[in-house]
Amino acid sequence: MKSFYAILWFSILLLCLLKINTAVFAQSTADEISIQQVAVIQDDFLMNTPEDIKTVGDTLFISLRGEATDGDEYIRNHSGMTAWDIKTPGKPKLNFKFEHPELNGAMDHILVGDILFLQSLYNATFLSIDLSDMRSPRFLDSLKLGSTETVAYRLFKIKSKDQIVVSMRKEQSTPTGQIATLDISNPQDIQLIDQETEANTWSYDNFAIENVVYSFPYMKGSKKLHIYEISPDGTLRFEKTFEHPLLDGVHSFKKDKLLYIANFGSSTILILNIEDPFNPIVVGELQDDRMGEPNRMALDEENGLLWVAGYRKDIISVLDVRKPSEPQFIREFENDNFMRVQTIAYHNEHLYVGSRDSNSTVVFKVTIERTANNLAD
Repeated sequence: MKSFYAILWFSILLLCLLKINTAVFAQSTADEISIQQVAVIQDDFLMNTPEDIKTVGDTLFISLRGEATDGDEYIRNHSGMTAWDIKTPGKPKLNFKFEHPELNGAMDHILVGDILFLQSLYNATFLSIDLSDMRSPRFLDSLKLGSTETVAYRLFKIKSKDQIVVSMRKEQSTPTGQIATLDISNPQDIQLIDQETEANTWSYDNFAIENVVYSFPYMKGSKKLHIYEISPDGTLRFEKTFEHPLLDGVHSFKKDKLLYIANFGSSTILILNIEDPFNPIVVGELQDDRMGEPNRMALDEENGLLWVAGYRKDIISVLDVRKPSEPQFIREFENDNFMRVQTIAYHNEHLYVGSRDSNSTVVFKVTIERTANNLAD
């Protein structure tokens, strides 16, 4: 009788383990994901070093930092902005090229209505450009913050407000981070509202919602996220610091109540719940050296896939984030044009990947074949 009960309990335990493993398998089994190169945007000197690429509808915007040299320097007068019609992704059509004397290494950019705001890296200058006629961009205004030693990194539009948050670094020998808010209600007259200093760090990335600004002070070992409250008039007030041992944020984006953070030095993706914006909660994390040093991310919302640019490993990776509490590495991709992958965007079943040293933006068609388990999800 004891043997019978022992066998019975063993059978029950085995069935439970099989059920658990099946459930995990249904979530974690990698779909058959493939990418096929359909186009390479690389036509002249202005295509040097794609720094930031974004899609808005069927338009691809590429800000270009300048021609990369053998070191980490750039020929900055070869910087600017291009925009491409990607209705047919395999045959991108040039809409415009934009250059300006005040552009010294084009960095981040955002489109607000018909106005493009473009950030110049090496002189912390912010330009507004009228794109109501996409074929003929018209320069409107510029605002320079700080001296020639002020380096600007990221722009972010504050939701429902005519305000932009910018992140900067001053005094390169002894880094001093800064975040600032700009008034863009009149694109022909950009105004500084407020700025705060973050000593001994770079203020590299930022993210903003209605009344909260997150600043990611990038410096290996920082492990911090600074949280500011922003008043209706745009002034900033430091509230608190959130810390996590894997924080090394260089890029972030929000989807619903979740904030996804790419952490460069720690090769980690962190996912925070920011339903209470002053008290973030880590709901998921993935630390995996196969991602290289995550630099930018792009979300395929329909399929629950997160695409990651791996800067120094010359790859892109794809993660399954359908279950945010358990992000899972699926696979990595290589390509002859992946030489320090800087930036990545996803739109309409296509990936757009910008590479520093190959001076190109490559277009890929993404094909996903669901496994039987994943079809049932």
